[in-house]
Order: sequence, then C-alpha cells, then structure tokens
Amino acid sequence: GFSERKMQMKDYVVGIVGGMGSYATVDFFKRLIDAFPVEKEWDRPRIIIDNNCTMPSRVRALLYGEKREELETALTDSVSHMLDMGVSRIVFACNTSHCFIPAVYAKIPESKTVILHIIDALGKDLAAKGIKSVGLMATEGTIDSGIYTDTFAPYGIHVTAPTEAEYSQLREFIEAVKQNAIDKE
Repeated sequence: GFSERKMQMKDYVVGIVGGMGSYATVDFFKRLIDAFPVEKEWDRPRIIIDNNCTMPSRVRALLYGEKREELETALTDSVSHMLDMGVSRIVFACNTSHCFIPAVYAKIPESKTVILHIIDALGKDLAAKGIKSVGLMATEGTIDSGIYTDTFAPYGIHVTAPTEAEYSQLREFIEAVKQNAIDKE
C-alpha cells in the first residue's frame, strides 16, 4: 500500500554522480524528484548529488585518451564516497560517463549492484515497448564509443547515429543545454 511505499522511499538513498554538465545535473535532479510524486516533501527518498564539475572531459578521454586515468579516478572516488554514505542506488547524470563504468566496477566490484546503468535500463524499457529502432543524439565521444549500439544490440534495437558531418552542430546543441544557454534560435 501507499504507507508501505512511503516507508520504503524514506529508507532509500539515491546518489547522483553529476557535474559533467551542471545544468544537465540540475535537469536530471528535477526529473528524479518528479518521478517520486508524494503528498509531503519528506516522503521522498534522500538524494545525494556529487556535482564534481572539475572532472576531465569524458569526450576527450574517449577520443584522445586525454586525462582518462584522472577521470576514472574521479568517477571512482564519487562512487566510493556515495557508498560510504549508504546510497541504495547510484546514477550517472551523463551519458558519456557510462563508457567508464567498467573501470569503476574494476576498482569497486560491489558497485555493480548499486550503479543503475541508465543506457541499459533504457534498452530494457524500449525492448519491453517493442521498439526496434532509435535515433541517437549525443556527443561524438558517445557515438564513436558505440555504447548505445553495443548496449541496445542484445535487445534487438538498431541505433541510427548522426554522421561525422553533423558532429559539430550537435556539439553546439549539447553545449547549449549544458550551459543553460538555450534560446529560440
């Protein structure tokens, strides 16, 4: 019943690894709050956000290997701190950062049961809805990594990605969202 669900939510702690686009993290946080409709604010789960905006670029780490080890260490540290705080689930509020989750698993094996891989969760949801083909809008690092294609393949979902000629315009759109600089143009 409702009161049982309220008790479960009060004991549930969600950790958000953010800062890889602080405005994207804020947007994700709002969506997460909206996902828990409640009568009273205190009936929502506790949410801990690590808005570590000093992390190196995920795209540059993927494309050029630039500061990859530093990035993996920062992500691992965030996860480690959240586990120390007793989180029930951890979500990375950045698509590209999911490419580095295996490195986190290697350093913190117990995180496999706590990290919610949002790309895999999306694949499961799309497959359950019978969707067989999707279009992808993402950074070139995410596209070139193949994480969506590889994650969706076992679910029988085909991914159509932008061409390299479209990368620069797409990057502009993504940066506008990350900087909260969206306008009518």
